[in-house]
Amino acid sequence: FSKSSLNGVGVLSASGAAQSGDKQKKQAPASVVPDVVLGLFTADGSGNATTSLDENNGGTLTQQQTNQGTYSVVSNGRTTLAGFGSGAPPIFYLVNTNQAFIVGQDNSVSAGSMAPQSGSPFSNGSAIGTYWGGSIMPVTATVTDSVAWVVADGNGNLSGTSNTSGPSGTGTQPITATYSVDGTGRMTLTENGSLSAILYVISPTSVAVLPATDPDPALSVWGSTN
Repeated sequence: FSKSSLNGVGVLSASGAAQSGDKQKKQAPASVVPDVVLGLFTADGSGNATTSLDENNGGTLTQQQTNQGTYSVVSNGRTTLAGFGSGAPPIFYLVNTNQAFIVGQDNSVSAGSMAPQSGSPFSNGSAIGTYWGGSIMPVTATVTDSVAWVVADGNGNLSGTSNTSGPSGTGTQPITATYSVDGTGRMTLTENGSLSAILYVISPTSVAVLPATDPDPALSVWGSTN
């Protein structure tokens, strides 16, 4: 491995547990909430990179946080980052070009992975056919896991069913939504006039899903044989 092992775009996903509340500001006592991140890592093959990340921290959504930084790769694939905003950036362990396991160095104890993105140029037609999949890496006992199957028509309409299991038991909910895919592969899902999820196209047969409003979020991955 070398710096050129990161060259192009990867879809980055990570899950951790953050504390809510601020004792110094005399807010409500701190509690642990899921903090999940999904977005893009774009590298130039020479040690420079940018990130654009969406985050749901206990139900608080922050969209398209962008940062720049540098990276260094040793021959065994261990990759250290510098910059990328405040705080200590995560460490990557490369397994292939633009593909890595991720471990955080912050107090949320985050972990995740990065997959190489393919299938550009992106449009609504990049999401078409039948997809199925479910939750990955739930980090607290309060998370409601889900398994879903959906049909996307390539024209911005999506429907299907979600089966859930959580602290309050099991359930089934219909999904009826519209979607829009931008040129980066970022996809917004709208239900009943409100943003419900942000997705990223990983490949022509795979997408990753970030819940937009769930106060106990977990990331999901949906796959397709189309």
